[in-house]
Amino acid sequence: NEAIARGDFEKAAYIYAHLLHDFNGAANVLQQGKMYREAAAIYKEHLKNLEKAAECLEKGGLIIDAIDLYIELQRWEKAGDLYATIGNKSKADLQYERCVDAAMQKGDYLEACRFLQEKLNQQDRALVTMLQGWHDNKQDVACLKRYLQTVCRLPEIDMAQQLEMLYRQHTPATKQGAFLTTVADNLGLLETD
Repeated sequence: NEAIARGDFEKAAYIYAHLLHDFNGAANVLQQGKMYREAAAIYKEHLKNLEKAAECLEKGGLIIDAIDLYIELQRWEKAGDLYATIGNKSKADLQYERCVDAAMQKGDYLEACRFLQEKLNQQDRALVTMLQGWHDNKQDVACLKRYLQTVCRLPEIDMAQQLEMLYRQHTPATKQGAFLTTVADNLGLLETD
């Protein structure tokens, strides 16, 4: 406590780690002293907490090191976001693609669409993915709703033609009731000027 009061965070961390065998305390003191690389090393090597280590590296502005840990943790969205903050769009997109693949493997079409729309800015691919979700039974109604909400915002789309095409080409007899209910429930959103 005396070392901390004096601002000697390195000595306080040494006391916590080597004399008291309190590595959490040591890492916390190092963070207080803005010694993020050292705190990250303790989290990684002694506490085996890669998440906390990555957070420390990120706070310390050691972005590339943080990204490496986030990738190791399979936190691809976070890695992509960090790549985006340093202006490396191609590497950010690569991480977001990993997120899309992981979501699709789980059958989570909505999550895949979120990445396609918000992170990758691939509207056409997102629409195709939403239709895939409509054909599947896991998120069918939610995917159809999102599809309708998305296309109604596109100025070049004629909603009447779009609804007819969806009904005729993408709606099997077993889903016609769900289609009509979903359209009826979202009429306010689908009205265009």
